[in-house]
Amino acid sequence: MLDLILRNGTVFDGTGGEEFREDIGIQGEWIREIGDLSCTPAHRILDCTDLFVAPGFIDMHTHSDLDLFVDPQSSPKVRMGVTLELLGQDGISVAPMRPENVPQVKAQLGGLLGDHPITWQWQRVGEYLRLLHRRATVNVAYLVPHGALRWWVMGFDSRIATTAELDTMCALLQESI
Repeated sequence: MLDLILRNGTVFDGTGGEEFREDIGIQGEWIREIGDLSCTPAHRILDCTDLFVAPGFIDMHTHSDLDLFVDPQSSPKVRMGVTLELLGQDGISVAPMRPENVPQVKAQLGGLLGDHPITWQWQRVGEYLRLLHRRATVNVAYLVPHGALRWWVMGFDSRIATTAELDTMCALLQESI
């Protein structure tokens, strides 16, 4: 017995091929069957006639780096079908981040990332992603921002990085990836 059948929807499977009309059988978090499931039992059947069924959409340019701590369900985006958000855009974001840099980064990025009353409980990218993963219901991919690497190594100095500083940024990038 399936958990859910999406019956008679117009399916866009994400491959770029033509849409098709089929039933989709779901068990747990997995699609188990696609085809004519009219004789297959399920706990719940959702009639998708005149509706589109598609894999989740990817928001390729988002600044939800902090929003996902405040609205972990990402409700408006999920209602539009977004299931993955790409964070760390434009070379600026919240990780890696030294604690002493947080006040200035909050001030600089508040208009872009929001001025949320949250405590930044991370320094490294891995710590940030682990905290986010425990809260966010959408999938997250992260671009390691070059600006944050520079802030970590050089603070907010307006000068050319030394060879040693570049080496440190490269090592931090490798760790972050």
